[in-house]
Amino acid sequence: MRRPVGNRTRAAFSGLAALVLTVAVSSTACQRDTAASAQTARAKQSEMRTVTVPVNGMICVVCAGRVKTALKAVHGVQDAEVNLEKRNATVQYENGKLNLDQLTRAIDELGYKAGVPAAVESR
Repeated sequence: MRRPVGNRTRAAFSGLAALVLTVAVSSTACQRDTAASAQTARAKQSEMRTVTVPVNGMICVVCAGRVKTALKAVHGVQDAEVNLEKRNATVQYENGKLNLDQLTRAIDELGYKAGVPAAVESR
């Protein structure tokens, strides 16, 4: 025997259906946002350039740290690594956001001598 469906039951069912629909729509939106974010990240990755800059005058780890800090402070630089042994800095930057002279100037202003930046071949 079936029980009659009352107004409270209908209201609860209607609320549950709305909740399920809201979750489904939100989930789809999240997937779209994630896909858009991944596409933006790939686009940014393609805009990145890497150069190696010779640095003369570094004699210790503190020198290398100062050069790294100065390079990372240049607008457009995403990452900088300094190799004291090889006497160079490898800089990853956003293409079009900086002029390579800004990198050499940042090094020269510390009292070291920057060489000519050379593009790093992508693998």
